[in-house]
Amino acid sequence: MVLFVASLILFPVVGFSLFPKSEKPQFLINIETPNGTSIYETDRVARYVEDELKKVSDVKYFTTNVGKGNPRIYYNVIGRAESSNFAQFYVQLDSEVKPDKKTMLIDQLREKFFLYPNARIEVKD
Repeated sequence: MVLFVASLILFPVVGFSLFPKSEKPQFLINIETPNGTSIYETDRVARYVEDELKKVSDVKYFTTNVGKGNPRIYYNVIGRAESSNFAQFYVQLDSEVKPDKKTMLIDQLREKFFLYPNARIEVKD
């Protein structure tokens, strides 16, 4: 019983995570516009995100899929079926980018995209 209580006390020190953060220099961006939005409008939002990613020096390359999700890259991320109101990016950073810097970049992009009108732009680690 003492060991169990001691282990509970250690949670704040050790931490707990079912899915630890990825240390790979890559992440995903999902765009979802309102239902019924044309693929051309979703593509316009995707072009905005592309323009912002081109400004980030640590981005090595990215791929954009408008109208459906990326092919399956991660074992726990299932691709989306075709939909005119959805787009997905796969972003590859330079291999020298450390996990802390990647987290800062993701936070900056989340802040930048948070208030984009008529679209939900989600940056996922």
